[in-house]
Amino acid sequence: MNDVMGIIYTSPEDFALRDLTATRAVSALPLASSYRAIDFVLSSMVNTGVRNVGVIMQKNYLSLIDHLGSGHPWDLHTRVDGLRILPPTGVASMPGTYMGLIDALNANMNFLRRSHQEFVIVGYGNSILNADLNDLVLEHINTGADLTIAYTKDLSSDLAGPDSGNKHSFMKLDDKGRVTEIEINPNAPSFPNMAIDLFVIRRKLLMFLINRAEALGQKSMDELLRDSIRDHSLAVHGYEFNGFYRAIETVQGYFRLNLDLINPETRKALFGKLPVFTKTRNDPPAKYMDGSAVKNSLVGNGCIIEGTVENSVLFRGVHVARGAVVRNSVLMQDSYVMENAELENVIFDKDVTIRRSGRLVGQPLFPIVVGKGMTL
Repeated sequence: MNDVMGIIYTSPEDFALRDLTATRAVSALPLASSYRAIDFVLSSMVNTGVRNVGVIMQKNYLSLIDHLGSGHPWDLHTRVDGLRILPPTGVASMPGTYMGLIDALNANMNFLRRSHQEFVIVGYGNSILNADLNDLVLEHINTGADLTIAYTKDLSSDLAGPDSGNKHSFMKLDDKGRVTEIEINPNAPSFPNMAIDLFVIRRKLLMFLINRAEALGQKSMDELLRDSIRDHSLAVHGYEFNGFYRAIETVQGYFRLNLDLINPETRKALFGKLPVFTKTRNDPPAKYMDGSAVKNSLVGNGCIIEGTVENSVLFRGVHVARGAVVRNSVLMQDSYVMENAELENVIFDKDVTIRRSGRLVGQPLFPIVVGKGMTL
C-alpha cells in the first residue's frame, strides 16, 4: 500500500534490561544470532509497501544509527521518502529521552507535516513481529475508525506476567470490534485483549491529536486512548493480531526469546512467511573444528567452534576454544570463551572474554549478564 508511512518509536524504558542497554538502545539489541530488534518492525513495514519511515531516536542511539545507516538493507535509501533518522530534539525531560510517544511525536511534528501519505502506521522498536500489515490498514479503512490498534489474546509468552518491565493495556471490545474500555497495567486484567504497540491512524488526525494532547498535558498514548474512549471523542477499533509477537522488556524476556528461537517451530512462526532484512557483515561461514560438538544451537557467521555448545545462541565472530563448554547461553558478537571455560545461563555482551578454566553459572530465570568489553 503506497499511501501509508511508518513511524518507529524507540522506547527508553530500558531500566529492567540493565547492562544490555547501558551503551545501546533497546531497539539495537542483537537477536537470533544475526539480527537487531528493530529489524522486525521495520521489515514488516517494508513488506507492507511502506516507503517513508521515520525512526524516533532516544538516548544511546549511536549503535542504532550505525545499524540502520542509509536504510540500504531495507531498500529505503532513496531521495524521495525513504528512511529518516529523527534524533532527540526539544526534549524537556531527561537528556535524550521523551516523556512518552505523544511527547516524541510532538517534537517531530515537522516530519509528519512534510510527509504526504494519508495513513500512518506507528510501531515500537522493541516489538518482535513479522507480518504484512496491509490487513491492519484495510480493516482500519473499512470500519471507518479514527484509530485502529492491534491486540493479541496469546499471552503464552507471559508478556503481561510478573517479569514484564513495561506497562500493558487491556481492552474491552463490543461485538463490532470497537474498543469501549481500556485498562492500563492492571494487576488482574478484566479483559483478554492485550494491546500491542502497533496502531494505524490518518496522518492529519494524528497531528491534530498530538496538538490537543500537548494542550491537555498528555504525554503517553495510553493517556490519550483512555480519555478519548471515556468521552467518546474517538472511534477506536481493535484489530486482532494472530501472528508471533513478543516485546523485549526485561533481561529474562530477552534471554527466553533468544533461546525460544532455537526451536524450529518458533523460528518458523517468526521467519516463515516474510523476509526479515538486516545489516550484513562480511564474515566467513562458521568453522567447526575437529573435536567440537554443537547441539540445538544458533551459530552466526564468523564463529569458530572448537569446544562444546548446547542450546545456545552465538552471534557473529564468537570463538569457543578447545575444552570450553557453553550451555543455555547467549553470546553476542566477537566474544571469546577460552580453553576449558564453562558457561551456563549466561548473557555475554559484545567483545567479552572469559579466561582459561573460568566458570560462570547462572539460573534459567536469572541469567548472569556480563557487560560489553569485559574480561573475566
